[in-house]
Amino acid sequence: LEQVVVLGRASPTVAFLADFARRKRASIGRFYTQQDLRAQNVVLLTQFFNTVPGAQVAASDHNLLPNPTITFRGGCVPMLVLDGMPMPGGAAELDWLVRPQDVLGMEVY
Repeated sequence: LEQVVVLGRASPTVAFLADFARRKRASIGRFYTQQDLRAQNVVLLTQFFNTVPGAQVAASDHNLLPNPTITFRGGCVPMLVLDGMPMPGGAAELDWLVRPQDVLGMEVY
């Protein structure tokens, strides 16, 4: 049989996971994996922040739509970034755009 050469590129998921692991080894932040989120069985991603040390999730209803806010010690409101893009809508936007089961990794600094 003739020799067959197969060329390919790593998927963006593989590259993301490699970068995630590199930052985890080098950082002082907290890192959560898809398994961590599954273990908490959350329906909305913001619910997971209740398990993050120093974080607090407060829900408020405006016009019958939930509008959660995430704060850290001292009332600090975190900047949320999704796949490298800032989310100016904050926690409510996070819950609308991201399902917990779709998260491969989450970093908290």
